[in-house]
Parts: sequence; structure tokens; C-alpha cells
Amino acid sequence: MPVCIGGMHRSGTSMVANLLRLCGLHLGREGEMLPPASDNPEGFWENVNFRDLNDEILAALGGTFDSPPRPPGGWHELETLDTLREKARALLRRLAPAEPWGWKDPRNSLTLPFWSSLLPRMRVLVCVRHPFDVARSERRRWERLYVLNRPRVSSLPLYLAAWRHYDRVAGALSIRPRLVPSYRRCFTLWRIYNESILASARPADRLVTHYDSYFINPAAELRRVLDFLEMDVPGEQIEESCSAIMPGLRHNRPDARESSGARLPREVADLYSRMCQEARFARGAEN
Repeated sequence: MPVCIGGMHRSGTSMVANLLRLCGLHLGREGEMLPPASDNPEGFWENVNFRDLNDEILAALGGTFDSPPRPPGGWHELETLDTLREKARALLRRLAPAEPWGWKDPRNSLTLPFWSSLLPRMRVLVCVRHPFDVARSERRRWERLYVLNRPRVSSLPLYLAAWRHYDRVAGALSIRPRLVPSYRRCFTLWRIYNESILASARPADRLVTHYDSYFINPAAELRRVLDFLEMDVPGEQIEESCSAIMPGLRHNRPDARESSGARLPREVADLYSRMCQEARFARGAEN
């Protein structure tokens, strides 16, 4: 049974995909995996073929992963997507012989109707994380990228001060997208991604799993996911797989959320609370 892993970026999709890989889920050949990067040194476990095709789908609809399109109802049946459908079928045929199999890409949250039309029996795994933690992680990722591309040390303070000032002014005046996305922008994307995937996946075909659960009782949460996917994995293998979880990945706390100064929009807070309930994560609904 194919498995589609989605959720907003920085929500633990890579971690969950790796755990499932260690438990026997085939994600593709090693050479097809997106290589680790400075913002995800443990690896993305993302098949570049699916990622690239998702980008093509979004582009055909007039959007990108960070500027989601607003396609009409039934968009996945558009004739203009026929060529991409054939490419998708070819990808699926290559993976299908390896059972169980699946793929991970946060963009799946936006393109799920396309994939569901090709795989009606597909199981969908939705990774969720507190919106503040996602926003902080996303902003920190962009800040690191600028540091990596910074000029020589002698001009670093002036450089950082200049681009931070430009970032604030450009964002405030809507001259261009901010270099580092604002909290408001991150919250909006978090809502769009999660609303989209929940609207496209029937409750019976999906399971919501919370990022923080893997730092509280990882074996129990992984077992819950595996049971949903009908993957029979010995307890010893589950425990061994959970040893791959890096405690340092959980670097956001409620006090950090409060100190950010950003306010969580009511519609985002309500959606997060509903997703926590579906993920059986009561602690998250309180924060």
C-alpha cells in the first residue's frame, strides 16, 4: 500500500520519513534522495523525482511551494496536466514493486488531489508541529543561509545590520518578499499547507502525527503510525529505529514562543488545536 508523507515544511517530515525507512518503507534508490544540507544535516529522505514533479505541478497551476496557487475545483483533472500525469505514472511504476513503499515531500500537502487520483488506495501521513516552532525554524533556516553567504568578517556587522534593515522595510512596504519570512507569512503558509492536506485526504485514509510525540514516547508514536500503515515491524526494530532521533532537533519551547512577540492568529490556533486532537497529542492543544 503506497504511503504519501506530507505536512508543512519544518514539521518533522524528514524525521518521520527516516524512521519509516528504518522500519522498512522503501523511498527510492539512494541516488534519488535529496542530499543532506546545512539546514537538514540528518538528511531530507526526499525523492528528488517526486519533489521536482510536485514543483512542476505547482508551476503549471501558477504557483510555487512558498507561494501556493489557488486552483479551481477539480484541478487535478485538467488536460494541461496530462504530460505530468504520465511522468507521475512512470515514477509510481518504478517504486510499486518494492512493498511497502512511499515518498515524502511537504509539497504533497498542496498536490495531494493529483496523487490521489492516481493512487486511490493511498495512505496519507500528515506531520504537524506547533506553528510557532515551524515559523522559528523556517526563519532561522533563512538567517543561516545569509550567514553562510556573508562577506568577510571585517564587514560582517555592517552587512547584517544592512540586510536586516532592508528586510524590515521591504516587508513593511511590500516592495518584495522579505529575505527572512515574517511570522505572519509563516503562519499563513502553515495554515494553507495543513488546510489543503486535510481537505484532500479523507479521515479514514489519513493519520496526523505530532512532531513532539517523537521526543516524549517515540516508540509508542511510531508504533501508532506503523499500525495505521499496516506495517508489521518487530518491537526491537522500532526501538532501534527510534535511536536515530536527535534530541537536539527539539530546540523550541513554550517560553521561546512567548518571547518571540508574535501573536498566533485565531484561525491558525484553532486549526492547530483540531490537529492535535486528531494526532492524540493533548499537550500541544494547551500551548
